[in-house]
Amino acid sequence: MMSFANHRERQLLHHLRSGRWASLHKLPVPAGKRLLLSLLNKGWIERRDSVAPAEIRLTGPGFDALRAPVPL
Repeated sequence: MMSFANHRERQLLHHLRSGRWASLHKLPVPAGKRLLLSLLNKGWIERRDSVAPAEIRLTGPGFDALRAPVPL
């Protein structure tokens, strides 16, 4: 069973939906350490530290989580 994305997670996943790498410093929504760590642990985003500043992008499972209906 796949979990669904909460509101904060959805905001960030929605911004990353293009699949391109996005700089952590240029995100339009607040993304704290806990949120990023949670998304990384779920496998919904991946992080690239080889560039400065670090970048993140949406993964396949992250895109599925974004499209999944939110249970009421």
